[in-house]
Amino acid sequence: MAKALMLGSGAALPAKGRFNTSLAILEGARTLLIDCAQPASELLYHHGVDIVSVDTVVITHMHADHVTGVGQLAHLKHILFDNKPPRVFLDRNDGFIKDNLRHPHRNELNNVNPWLNIYVPAGVEETMTQYLSALYMRPEVFAKYSVSVLPYGEGEFHSDENFKLVAYPNAHIREFYPELQNTDAVLSSYTIMIETLGRKCLYSSDLASFEEIDHLVDGADTIFVEGAHFSPSELIRFAQEHKLEQVFVHHILATREEEFARLARELAQANVKLTFDGFEVEL
Repeated sequence: MAKALMLGSGAALPAKGRFNTSLAILEGARTLLIDCAQPASELLYHHGVDIVSVDTVVITHMHADHVTGVGQLAHLKHILFDNKPPRVFLDRNDGFIKDNLRHPHRNELNNVNPWLNIYVPAGVEETMTQYLSALYMRPEVFAKYSVSVLPYGEGEFHSDENFKLVAYPNAHIREFYPELQNTDAVLSSYTIMIETLGRKCLYSSDLASFEEIDHLVDGADTIFVEGAHFSPSELIRFAQEHKLEQVFVHHILATREEEFARLARELAQANVKLTFDGFEVEL
């Protein structure tokens, strides 16, 4: 059974107890990250997930609270996989490593992939590649490990034996930066449908309107909806309109916490559940 682990449940503004957005999907010996905000690498270890198991990252859009952990993740997997110093940190039998990890199982460590594929909205790939190069993530420094930056757009963009990924565009960035409409800026933002083991998980990313995912929610088994750009009342109405059995809210703004607390009963009645850092659910 695959699992979804919310590494960071918060939005852009600092919030006690909530780091920025990152969702980990755990399946077999692999980990897929949807968004990778800082400090995703540290949170993976904090929640018992070995960084070497992360082989695919999808960035939904280029706001900092969704992408700032990519460099550290790429660097740390390189250190761990290519067995560079500090060696004391790298002994897989060392108590610090062995006693704090639960995924993947130690018997599956030989099945982890020696690469990291980073999917970004088409038009950003060159900039991301240059950024990683500036962090010394270049082919000449790798032994067994490699990093690839791959562009994606609307539709299915990844499929393997564990994960199928489909992107649906939304207007979040275009609404956020109307002054950039006539420039060459990349204004893409996507909602992602993750299919694993025959189950579908919808990750809404940031939206301009709930209408952008109206046609998607009925086909999903697990639904993660962002809570930064909508009030709790709007989330309740959305869940009730679609008669959804369960909606998990992520990307929660600190300024909305009191309102969520005040409407806790109504949210529960509408099957709307707030996530938290470390929240985990079977898919």
